[in-house]
Amino acid sequence: DVAMTGEITLHGRVLPIGGLREKAVAAYKNRMKTVIFPADNIPDMDEIDKEVKDNLNFIPVKNVDEVLNIALCREEKISVLHSAGDGIYITPEVCKNISSIGESI
Repeated sequence: DVAMTGEITLHGRVLPIGGLREKAVAAYKNRMKTVIFPADNIPDMDEIDKEVKDNLNFIPVKNVDEVLNIALCREEKISVLHSAGDGIYITPEVCKNISSIGESI
């Protein structure tokens, strides 16, 4: 239920993108609940239709640690990822480590 767009540099900075309006509409049509997008694109929010804005939670981010925290470590549910049939469980300890990534870069 989380959609994200943007480009991440080797230093973990989230760069701005083009077409936020179109990407938000696609997220809405695909029943996403949250859109993570580059903070530098906040001015582009004015272009997004009211219906789309009213039905999605938009979260602007500046660093990869924010993205990982939101996408993988939301408090209401800890995500479970599957890779080649094996379960990779994202535990609270892993979330704590993810949160500190930005500090170590």
